[in-house]
Amino acid sequence: MASVGVEPNSYIHDTLLNGYCKNGRIEYALTLFKDMLHKRVTPTCCSYNTILHGLFQAGWTVAAKEIFHEMTESGTAVSIHTYGIVLCGLSRNNCSDEVIMLLEKLFAMNVKFDIVIFNVMISSMFKVGRREEAKEVFAAMSTYGLVPSIHTYCVMIINLIEEKSFEEVDNVISSMEDTSFPPNSRLLNKIVRMLLKKGEIAQARN
Repeated sequence: MASVGVEPNSYIHDTLLNGYCKNGRIEYALTLFKDMLHKRVTPTCCSYNTILHGLFQAGWTVAAKEIFHEMTESGTAVSIHTYGIVLCGLSRNNCSDEVIMLLEKLFAMNVKFDIVIFNVMISSMFKVGRREEAKEVFAAMSTYGLVPSIHTYCVMIINLIEEKSFEEVDNVISSMEDTSFPPNSRLLNKIVRMLLKKGEIAQARN
């Protein structure tokens, strides 16, 4: 394209970014993204989402945070999907304190959360020792018009097992049976494996 004088636009760049990230060519993706800014090709929201997801997946947390900062400073509209990518990425890379800080900022902005962000919030609160708050968030989800997903229940159960709150685990599993997400074999197998690993033979048998 360059050799025939056709200047690639943001959509062409987005396609290349997506391809590089999917194939694990993160350095190429980051170079291309910076080249966009150098050439004054305005990144779309899709451009930011793609590069942020790729960087977080590859563990390039510092670079991802820098680009997210550039995004917010540039005035680009940040969608709930973008916030979800950043929060999931920070959580995946053990930046739980930063997850909580960003969530508190979003609450102050009255951003409407989706189920993905609630899942990250609950998981991060458990990681930083804010267990009671995590349970309160789980209990309050319906007030935000949200229904827990199978992943939400999984996050709760895994963390309750970690703190040996087996009665609460039973309560969560019982509550699942009254929803459209009854416990499936994958979740039950995971629970049994965790209990056996912790030496909780009787609980695993139950």
